[in-house]
Amino acid sequence: MNNLDHSSTGVNLELNISYDSDLSQMWFNESIIRLHGDDSFLYINCGNLSDDFELSDHNNYDLKSSNKKEIYTHILEHFYSNSLECFKDDALTFFSKYSYQLTKMELIELVENTQFVDYEDFLQRNFTPKFCIIESRGYSQGDYAEVVIPYSLWEGKAPTDDQLQAMQTEIDYLFWDAPIDQYFLINDDQFYIDEYTKDRYNYDKKETLQIIKDHLKHDKKDYILNWLEENLPDHPSYNG
Repeated sequence: MNNLDHSSTGVNLELNISYDSDLSQMWFNESIIRLHGDDSFLYINCGNLSDDFELSDHNNYDLKSSNKKEIYTHILEHFYSNSLECFKDDALTFFSKYSYQLTKMELIELVENTQFVDYEDFLQRNFTPKFCIIESRGYSQGDYAEVVIPYSLWEGKAPTDDQLQAMQTEIDYLFWDAPIDQYFLINDDQFYIDEYTKDRYNYDKKETLQIIKDHLKHDKKDYILNWLEENLPDHPSYNG
């Protein structure tokens, strides 16, 4: 939108307020990678977190959260149906030890090397994860994603409720929304409104006008504000 056809003030204005799908895709690619399957992803925070992550890696769990006795009992009951003989045979095969002689790490390694066992499920059932999983749903039926967020984002600590809610919002934006470009040209000078907005994903007409009132310096400011009051759209446009 512009005033080029009827400006008699010597001030030519051109206004743009639109969803930026290209920027949306760029931000998504910088922070989200597919983990496995159709709807499982990993958050990497613009490349600040490692993309070398597997749910089946025991380093992504707090191994101190379960003791040897608990692990031994779980393996015996769930994987060997309480058959000590089968448990003993595998322990001897892999470690040349009886099952009761295995260390906690050897018990974990035994499960990892037993092909009929779901190792990832074993880790998740027995140990506290060093990550959280955020579920995100879009606006259409079937729009769904699960995103793994490593605790390294919060210096290795579990997130607070506020941090988790902020991450939920960010993930939802990255998957289902586009940021909004807001700027206008005054002759050849560009004024970036979106540098001052509280939320790049939500348009507030009153906020936009107030930003210009607070930050624009121009000898034709009154004319510019009047023109913007008349021409600011109620909603952003879709420009590709």
